[in-house]
Amino acid sequence: MISSNFIAKKYIKKENYTISSRIICGILTFIIVTLIYGVQEYRKEHYNFWFGVLPSFLASLAFPLLFVTIGSTIKVVKNKFISWGFITVLILTIYETTLWIGGRNFDIMDILFTLIGAIISSFIVVSLIPKIQMQEEAE
Repeated sequence: MISSNFIAKKYIKKENYTISSRIICGILTFIIVTLIYGVQEYRKEHYNFWFGVLPSFLASLAFPLLFVTIGSTIKVVKNKFISWGFITVLILTIYETTLWIGGRNFDIMDILFTLIGAIISSFIVVSLIPKIQMQEEAE
């Protein structure tokens, strides 16, 4: 059996993100988590398709940003973009599966919107965060 400590040591690495990058990502994560809570509460009374998939989409946006906030990166393969996207989709698909095991519906649209959010968040972490850091280093 593979221990979680082994997985953490092998795939989760410390990254030297700047303080401003970590603060920006922390604020964005807080805003996204607050939005998820608001959508979850609102959709109890006003359900439609978009309110059904929005929490999955938002969660996939927040997941990589949370790792930047704590100063870590995930490296499964050499390409960071693919690593972030893969891990985000994997973790949130496992979460969706646990909901199904608990008696709720397994919604393939949640997985699709998780994938879309993972692509966007991977782009943010791989492309935009380094630009913020380069601007700070230039100043």
